[in-house]
Amino acid sequence: GWYYGDNRFVDVLAAGGIGVVRDGPHWHESEREKGVYSPYRGLDGYVEALNARGIRLNMLICYGNNIYENPVDPDAYANFCSYLAKRYLGKVDWYEIWNEPQNFSFAPYYKKPYDSGLCWVTNFVTLCHKADAAIRAVNPKANVALSGEDVEYFLDMMLTNGMAKAHNAVSFHPYCHTQHRPEREYFLKDFGAKHRALAKAHGGADRWIITEAGWPTFEGKGKFWEIAGCYPKASYAGQAACIVRMYLAAKEAGCDFACQYDFIDDGGEREGAEDSFGMVHRDLTPKPSFAAVAYLTRLLGPATFRKDISKDPAKYRVAGFVRDGKPILAAWCIEGDCEWEVPEAFGPLADCRDLCGNPQPVPVVGGRTIRLTERPVYLLGK
Repeated sequence: GWYYGDNRFVDVLAAGGIGVVRDGPHWHESEREKGVYSPYRGLDGYVEALNARGIRLNMLICYGNNIYENPVDPDAYANFCSYLAKRYLGKVDWYEIWNEPQNFSFAPYYKKPYDSGLCWVTNFVTLCHKADAAIRAVNPKANVALSGEDVEYFLDMMLTNGMAKAHNAVSFHPYCHTQHRPEREYFLKDFGAKHRALAKAHGGADRWIITEAGWPTFEGKGKFWEIAGCYPKASYAGQAACIVRMYLAAKEAGCDFACQYDFIDDGGEREGAEDSFGMVHRDLTPKPSFAAVAYLTRLLGPATFRKDISKDPAKYRVAGFVRDGKPILAAWCIEGDCEWEVPEAFGPLADCRDLCGNPQPVPVVGGRTIRLTERPVYLLGK
């Protein structure tokens, strides 16, 4: 809903090297009379502002519309998707169908959000297919992502029922409920092997995007603790480390892109988890995570990812990149600290940088063995 306000924050996005924004219109706000669509106040200007700065919009299309007997009617929703694809043809090339259907509007309508029944899942698969076809009839080259699911069990059910075709991307939300380490969440923990195999067997999709994953910087237990799903609180420095680790793990797992939830704090209440997911505060002043992401994009944006060279990726990760013919390693321990021997092939240990790009001593224990912690470091080789 950022398109309702002041677009000057887009300059802050650009300064951080942000390449993709996930945002989008709510269906009921446009179609107040069946078949009659109204443009959104500010959305056209927002899209233009993003395009002017080279930032792609992943347009999220949700939620229900109560003017219909079935507020999640798949044909009516597909017609709305067609309207958006026509209006933003040539300006938007990513569309995302729904957000967390088991949480918002879809499963609640069918009244079976938390059991093993397939009623709402099969209906959601139908909606995905119709919306996908409607968008691609207007823009055959459009990227259409599906689901935005934060529960692994439900995503498995959707994939098994043939939700995603070969040309689709699958959107998922690897939130860290009760523990903060992104590498232990579904898809990221095995570099996507399980879910790729499942999608390949039931539709053929092999493109994946993270459209939400976040770490709130709230204080105390907070009155929204239970509502927010027991998100583990993070210090400012801890949030920066987790966001960078999420981005790096997404790259290792072959995701097209990843979006952190979210950019601007939703409110000013530090006691509330939902208020404090942002990388910047309400007044746009940055948290350390903004500086960390800005350095990440500048250092590794022009680089080519090669592979993870750790011998035990469940214990530690070492993401290998090459930039201008020189190697760069992003290395961290999943939990606590551990020792790792830098391979001879890496060459001399020329430089070590912290999350924000500050030079620091190479954490050598002895010989070519270094100590890794839960905060990634970048090792630059000659």
